[in-house]
Amino acid sequence: MLGSDAIAIPYDYYSGGWRAGIRSDYPFDIKAWIEHLSSIEEVSSQLDINRMHMDYLNDLRFVSNIPQGGGLGSSGGVTAAFYDRYIYNELSIETQLEDIRAILSEMESYFHGESSGVDPLVSLTGRGYVIRDKEGELLEPEIPQSISLHLILTTTIRNTAPLITFFMESMEKSKFRQRIEEEQMPAVKNFVSAWLEGRVSDVEKSFQAISSIEYDLMKPMITKDIKKLWKQGLDDENFSIKLCGAGGGGAYLACGELPEDLPFKHLKIS
Repeated sequence: MLGSDAIAIPYDYYSGGWRAGIRSDYPFDIKAWIEHLSSIEEVSSQLDINRMHMDYLNDLRFVSNIPQGGGLGSSGGVTAAFYDRYIYNELSIETQLEDIRAILSEMESYFHGESSGVDPLVSLTGRGYVIRDKEGELLEPEIPQSISLHLILTTTIRNTAPLITFFMESMEKSKFRQRIEEEQMPAVKNFVSAWLEGRVSDVEKSFQAISSIEYDLMKPMITKDIKKLWKQGLDDENFSIKLCGAGGGGAYLACGELPEDLPFKHLKIS
């Protein structure tokens, strides 16, 4: 987020792979995406576009169980899969990591308008990725012990691009930008440091701070079905909720002990 620290880790409950003999189409316009990739020199020079066309015509499809429009990286998964299959000359994860991320970013930008490239990079490598002081590096996807993390799954499907537009336009307003820069970004920085150092109580405190700021500033990204539960967590301080991706539906990430009568399906991560 605009120069903020960040951390992402893979979650192997969701996965995907290539399957032959499938005539059903992708949940997006694959032909338009391939045309988009063909128009970007940095991408088309690296990927076998013709092979993409032929595989599609021969009913080869990438299939995954990642929910569409859920903020769980479905576009990152398909981007990573296409990069992995169609790259001409494999780039080194160890020495050309940022070059790989740049290509993935260009590929995924078709779906959202903008992409950091982090989601597809995590999918591609199966490793975590952390950005600290604008420098990124891979890390082992370990979760600090004693942290209780959950995915709350709503049934609301969202469209990411308008939500990103809302955020970018809001950043042009001085009060909104000030709270992001003076409250949100420091809270995220504290969260990342605490996570990497295994300071569980500080992870939870930082997560709660992020939850509170998002509740105040990003209401269009918080759907009505989750808003009451979100506020309950902030009031009770037993758990807290934050957006996954751009929010607006789909999944939300929760930290702490969720109530037993939770009205949503949820998955325990740790």
